[in-house]
Amino acid sequence: MLSGRVMADVFISYSRKDQDWVRWLNDQLVAQGREVWVDWEGIEPSEEWLKAIYAAVDEAGVFVFVLSPDSVGSDICLQEVEHALQSGKRIVPVVCRDVNDHDVPTDIARFNFVFLRERDDRDAGLEKLVRA
Repeated sequence: MLSGRVMADVFISYSRKDQDWVRWLNDQLVAQGREVWVDWEGIEPSEEWLKAIYAAVDEAGVFVFVLSPDSVGSDICLQEVEHALQSGKRIVPVVCRDVNDHDVPTDIARFNFVFLRERDDRDAGLEKLVRA
């Protein structure tokens, strides 16, 4: 259990520049009955934030990596991905904004993406994500 919280079904890794979109995704997953861990709710004051993140990754059922130009360029996001891979987590890349294929880390590029950009069929994409 994390800081007195229930273990999450889903951990969301994202760039802060995508926070508005991630709030939408969080709301959609919660509406589907999923327990979601996001850093704006999951880290207590005075807690060592990186330790809290790694503990949340370890305890979550699925690691969702929100793909955007900013997340693939974020050292912290890439550290979270590396920890998820080392922990053997099921990883689901979710595209919120187009990313150059060459910028996507090889360890993420091998997974099938879920597309939830504005122009995508978001209902179908959300259904795929919830099934994952």
